[in-house]
Amino acid sequence: MQKRLNDYFDPVERRIEIVKAVLFDGVYLYTEAEDDQWRTKTQWLYVDSLPMYLYTEAELNSDYDFIVKIPNTGINQLQLRAEIEYYMLQSKNYRIDLI
Repeated sequence: MQKRLNDYFDPVERRIEIVKAVLFDGVYLYTEAEDDQWRTKTQWLYVDSLPMYLYTEAELNSDYDFIVKIPNTGINQLQLRAEIEYYMLQSKNYRIDLI
């Protein structure tokens, strides 16, 4: 889809990008009460001396499946939305951001 959008709306500079909306992969931390007696779910926070960063739920979830980044050059957003919705799955949500 990114190639099609660049071919149609920005054929020379090809600045239109499609990126994932969720930037972080989450790791769930279990409490001792949630630990299973048959299979341990306990994990160390530091693996091979590299820190594991903790994020809030808002940072791990998004209302959108992908983000379409377009240059601020007067692209007709109605035509852009029509083109995106023609090629994307109906169950996906997206957002258009100007760069």
